[in-house]
Amino acid sequence: MEYAAIKSYVSKLLFQIQTEINISNSDECIGIDRQWDKYRAVHPDGYGLPQFRSAIQRYRKITHPSMRMEHKAGDKIFVDYCGDKLWIYPYNEPPLQVEVFVSVLGCSLLTYVEATNSQSKEDFISACENAFYYYGGVPQAVVPDNLTAAVSKAGRHESVLNEEFERFAEHYGVTVFPARVRKPKDKALVENAVKLTYKDIYTKLESLHCPDLQSLNAAIRSALELHNNGTLTGRKLTLRYTSSDVEVFDNYTLVTRHTRNRMEFKHTTNPEHLCPGHKAILEWSPETFLKEASEVHEDVELYIRKILEEKRYADHANKTCSGILGLARKVGPMRLAAACRLAASYGRYSFLEVQDILKTKSEIIELPEETADIPEHENIRGKEYYE
Repeated sequence: MEYAAIKSYVSKLLFQIQTEINISNSDECIGIDRQWDKYRAVHPDGYGLPQFRSAIQRYRKITHPSMRMEHKAGDKIFVDYCGDKLWIYPYNEPPLQVEVFVSVLGCSLLTYVEATNSQSKEDFISACENAFYYYGGVPQAVVPDNLTAAVSKAGRHESVLNEEFERFAEHYGVTVFPARVRKPKDKALVENAVKLTYKDIYTKLESLHCPDLQSLNAAIRSALELHNNGTLTGRKLTLRYTSSDVEVFDNYTLVTRHTRNRMEFKHTTNPEHLCPGHKAILEWSPETFLKEASEVHEDVELYIRKILEEKRYADHANKTCSGILGLARKVGPMRLAAACRLAASYGRYSFLEVQDILKTKSEIIELPEETADIPEHENIRGKEYYE
């Protein structure tokens, strides 16, 4: 049976498979195996189990496309540590393993690499600061992985930052914007920079036996300059183009056609080709969030407006607003409005604050009216004294 013949059948099974996995907390393969049994009952001559798994994986890639992100110059740096460590060889002492910190600028892909003793918050903060000096400036945001030196508690919309790292960011006026948990595409640039570090830097250090971090980092810096000044070759695509159009073919099958854009060094995207989730992200704006909030409740609109005013980094504000407005679908507009009123009374404007209020059902607490409570005392004169 051809893949296209079971495409619609597989799409119906995907939700059932994920539901079974979530309910039973079992391995994904178990849910797929159960669905394969049902599939073979309907199509006895259909795919075997390995082919069925492959078909599901291919279809998931089709239905979960990746979105190309445009990065502004100086906007973000992405930071992470290499999985493989390096060694130093102190005189008359056993060799020691050291960590390797990597950062990369989102727009130019300029990379910084440094060996550190550990992934402790002190070493991590120092490496980030050294990266700022190397780049010759401070970005708008730092995007770390969810390592403990940066993040105390990870969250989808907002994370609780390590206190020392948060103070470091405040000192430099930088927003910390952690990647989501188990979402490697959020930090794909630094993941790729780590791979290039293995290829372009680690290979040049294999024959060296540096006695300390200082000499190791000097060797890293030499290899790093060659890496940053070298030419990166990307994957080639087969295209057919005329003076007005660009056509993309998969073998001899036309995949898409775009109007030719002659702007240099820019990606072009047809909004009609975007999936709904990616299209919604492109449409994020203060006006969009305020409009959506006003449709929920006026108190939610006031709360969202305050977040947009307080958050200095747009992407951070967008993520927070999206998370809060998404709560309306879970708890209803009235509970969300009450939670926003209570959070605003505390002067706290964040997704985590609203979420915690809803979890504990604290929004049912009625806020007392502020009244002046004046005690009775013989020296306090009332209005009658002046009549």
